[in-house]
Amino acid sequence: MKKYVHCSFIVFVIACQFGIAQEYVVTRIKHVNIRTNPSTGSFVVGQSMKGDIYEMIGEEGEWFVIKLFSENPRYINKCCALKLDDPITDRLGLPESSEQCESIYSSIQALKYRARREATELIPQNVDEELNMNMQQILEDMHILNLFEIYSLNPAVYPILIEKSVQNNW
Repeated sequence: MKKYVHCSFIVFVIACQFGIAQEYVVTRIKHVNIRTNPSTGSFVVGQSMKGDIYEMIGEEGEWFVIKLFSENPRYINKCCALKLDDPITDRLGLPESSEQCESIYSSIQALKYRARREATELIPQNVDEELNMNMQQILEDMHILNLFEIYSLNPAVYPILIEKSVQNNW
């Protein structure tokens, strides 16, 4: 047992040092619906533009499971997107200006607050805390997705922006 724990720790350290290969999907048509569940009848969180790149966290039948800003799984139909096989680091860039990155980060924080406020107006926490949290995360994804469209940023750069905010103590 001790040997197993030691080996697991070594694998974890190596994975953290070198990074684990991340998979991405890219939308291949305009106005792709991003949904809360793998069904065309489920709620639409927002729409993706052609060429938007998302971190893929899995597949369910005819759906890609992607990660958006709230960290909840969201879904894009496979007929509207393709799995990327090539490295995409050259396609994932933040604005060069640190001031613009900080401004985008500040806008994200304001949008998270707005989502929390709007969710509480729709579904008070004391009525249904779980439903309130779910609504808050949907609204968060919707608002930040719109912000990224305004700045022409691929949603897959979100973790890079968050990392930069931590490094710069914004």
